[in-house]
Amino acid sequence: MARITQTKANQILEHGLNPVLLGAGGNALKVPQLKGWQEAIYTAADVAHWPARNNIGIRCGILPDGRYLYVFDFDKHAARIFPQWLKAAEVIMPNPVIVNTGKGYHVYVITDSPQKHGTIAAEPVEDDSGRTRNDVIIEVRGDKQQVVSPDSNHPSGRRYELAAGDLANLPNLTTNEYRYLSDLAAKHDKRQ
Repeated sequence: MARITQTKANQILEHGLNPVLLGAGGNALKVPQLKGWQEAIYTAADVAHWPARNNIGIRCGILPDGRYLYVFDFDKHAARIFPQWLKAAEVIMPNPVIVNTGKGYHVYVITDSPQKHGTIAAEPVEDDSGRTRNDVIIEVRGDKQQVVSPDSNHPSGRRYELAAGDLANLPNLTTNEYRYLSDLAAKHDKRQ
């Protein structure tokens, strides 16, 4: 039997990133399956025991080499917003690593020091009960968070696909460059 999960996890390890075991079906495809994944450092020996057909995530935040992985997550309105952001971002990031999530995009970057992360842009919407909540437009995944890796399945039936770049060559940004990308994203914030 093909060991799809282990192959993906080992590729992530080879790129100096932290794999996360996710579920095998339904909504669990995006959900970490092991306790302590937020800080665990898995090895090839560890992933050899992971189930064969599960999705694999990539943990953001501190990496084994002491640098930090952040992922810009474009969700709502991505078809309109992402091309604008990317055009401006290419000034400092000419070779971005982009994953098409099926309904949006993930953009991976590395920094040498910890950076601010979380929701950067959102818009207020009223739900059926008349309450206002904020729908996330753009967020940055960072410390103790994860994203689903390329070539994994989405609960909708789509796949996460690497659209540009290579996980082996993630852009390394200075703090000022990271802030520039964050500021570009914040221009789409609709909150008061």
